[in-house]
Amino acid sequence: MAGKGNRATFSRRVDTKREQCGPDTPLDQCRCRAAVTRAYQSMQVSGVPDSIALEAAVRVYRYHHPEASPDSAQHTVETWVLRGTIH
Repeated sequence: MAGKGNRATFSRRVDTKREQCGPDTPLDQCRCRAAVTRAYQSMQVSGVPDSIALEAAVRVYRYHHPEASPDSAQHTVETWVLRGTIH
């Protein structure tokens, strides 16, 4: 077995039944929303500019939803952290 070791390969699990989280998705239906909001609020508390905090929150969202377009991710995160969601 030359050339084959016991190296672990790490990759993100791709869930084919991925949640569809958007600006109007209720809190209980999107597991990533808490992480996105926490990222934004933590950055704000630490004193970074709002634009940087927003960028960090969008990165967290895109980690959970790589299929989302940059514009869609930006819109969703802005709605969640800047304006809140209207129910």
